[in-house]
Amino acid sequence: MQKITINPFGSVRELFNDPISLEFPLEQSLKAQDIKDKLISIYANDVIINSCAFSTDEDLILDDTIIENNTNISILPPVCGG
Repeated sequence: MQKITINPFGSVRELFNDPISLEFPLEQSLKAQDIKDKLISIYANDVIINSCAFSTDEDLILDDTIIENNTNISILPPVCGG
């Protein structure tokens, strides 16, 4: 199984407080959209999840970005102060 850790930031923490771990079959070519779809199926909040940016430690990622096994993904709300 591929393991992906999701770290929520900002207002996304209202949806889920702690980092969560998701698993996907190894044979699946995993894309960022697959992660979004799984989160939507778990938390049933597509408006918030689809409006957020997703990133790795280095870059923002697009829906069609291939995600490697054991990647940490951050979910950033549509408006981040700082």
